[in-house]
Amino acid sequence: GFDLLTKRNEPEQYFDALKEGGFFDPKNNSGPVPSANPDFVHIPFWHALNYLEAVAKRAVEREDNGLAEKIVQIIRDVTSFRDQPTGQPRDNYHTYYRFAEIVGILPLHCITLDDIRLMAVWLSSKFDRGLVANSLSKGLLSRLLTSGTPDDIQKACALMEECMAFEWVPEATRRSRELVTTVDDYWLKELLDAHAREFGAKAGLNGVRIFEMGLRTIFSDKRRSYGSTLWRPAIEVSPQNLDLRAAENRFVEGMRDALEGWIEASQDVAKDYVTLALRDEAEIIRRIALHTVTEHFEILRTGLESVIAPQLFTSGHRHELYRLLSERFGELSVEGKAAVIEAIRNLPLPTKGEDPERRLKYTQRDWLSSIRNHPEAAAWFSEFATDPELGPLSEHPDFLSYHEMRAGPGPTPFSTDSLIA
Repeated sequence: GFDLLTKRNEPEQYFDALKEGGFFDPKNNSGPVPSANPDFVHIPFWHALNYLEAVAKRAVEREDNGLAEKIVQIIRDVTSFRDQPTGQPRDNYHTYYRFAEIVGILPLHCITLDDIRLMAVWLSSKFDRGLVANSLSKGLLSRLLTSGTPDDIQKACALMEECMAFEWVPEATRRSRELVTTVDDYWLKELLDAHAREFGAKAGLNGVRIFEMGLRTIFSDKRRSYGSTLWRPAIEVSPQNLDLRAAENRFVEGMRDALEGWIEASQDVAKDYVTLALRDEAEIIRRIALHTVTEHFEILRTGLESVIAPQLFTSGHRHELYRLLSERFGELSVEGKAAVIEAIRNLPLPTKGEDPERRLKYTQRDWLSSIRNHPEAAAWFSEFATDPELGPLSEHPDFLSYHEMRAGPGPTPFSTDSLIA
């Protein structure tokens, strides 16, 4: 019956009668039902969804705000409905992703902040974690960012918060990852790749803060207490970053790209934020700031030079600071270059392990290798290069550890003895 009405030229003329007849009652939207196979369930499709989408399109065509509001109210009622006595929403991913498509059609002023908070129900279906996010990304989020009004950007921030939700998986139910995002990682990456930069440009500090706060929560947890480089070796795209660390990757990439967009849109305000981030108590935030300095050096050079000191040259900053010096040392001021050399010269002796003086030389040589072709560092690096007790320089001095895998015909380049050692 719904399909027949959907084919009519003016399907909206039946809407009020259908509503009064109870056809949109939340109870009609079924949850999972037993399947023929006892190990599975079946998720029925609610045919009212096709009709509601057709009427939503007609409401937009006719600029009928009253009708649009009625459709939104049905979406609210169905989403808010709870089964008794469990008190849980009816989990029907068909309904959820079709609702996500419908709100991407309706006028933006009909969608409130409370409505966006309700969308957390759609995103948390046990049976699908991607269709809703994909629909919201292509529809509602895209339109909110295109609109760019303060109200719509506020809604975009609320929607991004819901999409970036994450949870620690209890060990008893864990299959692989102990930290997962609510949205399936593939679709979350698609969403961020499509929108993070524009999101940062439009939302500014409020947008960047969403990713920043997520990173603070993750990396302040005791389960992530070994240093951020173990979980995200490089802030930029790198083969050293592991897909297994999906949640960490998405938050790092979201903040990195949102900050990039913010700087391009409002560099004066964003510049002050990056300067403060270089001194932040959280290592992962400082690393993202160092990466951003490398990408926008002309704008951020002064802020970097204000923090050059021995404490900047820590193992946690190894990759981002090494890359920054390799690419940008020549663009520092005379004072900035001198400060870098002085900071490396005044690195403290290691407090743990044997032969601290030799280990200090190793560290100093590694840092100097990033600027060895510059006259300020060439002579000192040459001294280290001829020191027989130090041995050869690592092939990857910008990483504390570096992983490679090779596959193919022929013998392995590593002997059995070296692998065992």
